[in-house]
Amino acid sequence: KTGEGEKGGGVERREDNSSSKKATIGFALVAVAVVSQSFAQTVGTLLWPFFIKDRFLWGTSEYSMILFLTSITTTAGLAFVPKCERSFGATKTAIVACIVSAVSASLSFLFDDPNKTWGIVSHVALMGIFLTAVQMLDPILQITSSLHMPKTAQGRTFGTIATLRAIGRMIGNLVGPLMYAYSKQTHVGSGMPLWIVGAVLIVASILLGIAGGNLESYEEHNVPLRTKFGPLLPKRLDKEN
Repeated sequence: KTGEGEKGGGVERREDNSSSKKATIGFALVAVAVVSQSFAQTVGTLLWPFFIKDRFLWGTSEYSMILFLTSITTTAGLAFVPKCERSFGATKTAIVACIVSAVSASLSFLFDDPNKTWGIVSHVALMGIFLTAVQMLDPILQITSSLHMPKTAQGRTFGTIATLRAIGRMIGNLVGPLMYAYSKQTHVGSGMPLWIVGAVLIVASILLGIAGGNLESYEEHNVPLRTKFGPLLPKRLDKEN
């Protein structure tokens, strides 16, 4: 019996080690997505005023108006984050937000004809969707990252996420103007920085999908999620287990 107990304990330890490794990999993937989101938001908010000034010859009054409109849509979008998370889960919501923001950012610069009203309206609407979706992604990724963080590191979760967001902003502030200047000096087009942002967000959505698969593996071991993740886990998931 003692030998069987030691054998069972060894199997359990190996399963715990495997689960912890998957959690670490999952958190690393989410961390890349956090940096990508912060980078994308920084580049979009930083470069858009330069673009509309150069392309549409708009001044501060026009930009302040569209900034006011996007702030309304962003606030409304953030209000729907808890409902979306409860209905579809944090990972799926984050993936959809990544795809929507990537597609809208990429398409917005296909409709930038300053001589056509519908082109200007389409560009502003698509950029508004981009800014709304990418800012909705921020709190969703905070929820997702907390699900992957092991119990022993719960206290460092939000500090780690804040550091990753700062890194993303730093990269965006550094690389964004350089990309815009290069796009103006070549025939690539002024939309190049946002096309790169779109590609980055698509990659982030793929990484989130992989991370979501690692998270689901915990449930296969029939281990209560509350035991592993503590109070950072939403109560509804705890009840399901």
